[in-house]
Amino acid sequence: MHYGVCGEEDIVAFGERLHHAHIATVPNRQAPGVEECDFSAFFRAPASAKYRGRISIEAGIPDPSRDLPRAPAAMRRSAQ
Repeated sequence: MHYGVCGEEDIVAFGERLHHAHIATVPNRQAPGVEECDFSAFFRAPASAKYRGRISIEAGIPDPSRDLPRAPAAMRRSAQ
């Protein structure tokens, strides 16, 4: 299921079928924190569906030493 295509309500409706989730920015599929992207709705959907699994980064990471430390902080900010 692709959040960018389906949307929040579809993820909530099919929440019991979710086993894992991936995250990347729109439009360039970068790691969170590399470019501006509001993930707040993305994090609302699995929370509403009672999803308790992992969310992994599936994205380009242009400079790992710079970009990887930014990703968890960006994800935490969006999840609040």
